[in-house]
Amino acid sequence: MLGVNFTTIEVGYLDALCSMFADAMGGKYITAADMRKAFAYCIAHTGKMLANLGNPVVEDKLVAAMQFNQLSRSNSEIFSSTDKFKLDRFVHDHLLMGGYTLADYMINSMMLTATYNHYKLLINPTTGKQQFMSKTDVINIFTSVGYTEKEAVKLWKKSDITLWDAYE
Repeated sequence: MLGVNFTTIEVGYLDALCSMFADAMGGKYITAADMRKAFAYCIAHTGKMLANLGNPVVEDKLVAAMQFNQLSRSNSEIFSSTDKFKLDRFVHDHLLMGGYTLADYMINSMMLTATYNHYKLLINPTTGKQQFMSKTDVINIFTSVGYTEKEAVKLWKKSDITLWDAYE
């Protein structure tokens, strides 16, 4: 039975995790530091995520961000079967394929959190306005106005306000 094939679930999760860390090592969209921070955050919030299973109104920033970015459940899935008891909804929606759902959720939540942490608030030298920029954006924009790549990366690293911090 596919739903309880834990070996397949674990292999899929570890494969996706290795792929994410390989992407982080490349540093174009996320960095290794973003990934480590996201991994720790998501592991720490697994309990809150599990507590929100079957709850149409979430009480956790990560779960809300996942729903906002449509990485978890759609509105129709959230509000379907709300006339049933929480345990009944859990069995119906999560029991058989729950391992796959949890592994997918963990991968998506780590990638979301890492991406949000990768965008930092800086003043764009071409417009003079504050905006959230990725490391690649900062390198491209700042080097076009005379900064070296090393200086641009240093400014990006120095910024301590991330898009994740701004998300409420």
